[in-house]
Amino acid sequence: MKAPAEQVSATEAQRDKVLAQYKTSDANIADFVTAKQDVEGYLEIVLIGLFALGSLLTGIGRVLEMRTAGVIQKE
Repeated sequence: MKAPAEQVSATEAQRDKVLAQYKTSDANIADFVTAKQDVEGYLEIVLIGLFALGSLLTGIGRVLEMRTAGVIQKE
């Protein structure tokens, strides 16, 4: 069984369209990543800030714990 010529040509056109999308998808992804680099930089700054805050709170908690245990004398 052979498909009608018009169905074959429509399928080939659709195949060419899909192949063209895949050929340009790498370029589109690269453009998207390049555009999002600023957001990534901001997220890195926020993450570093959160780590600093966590370290500070951990240190404060440790000092309070040591004070209540009597290791550090209150003045």
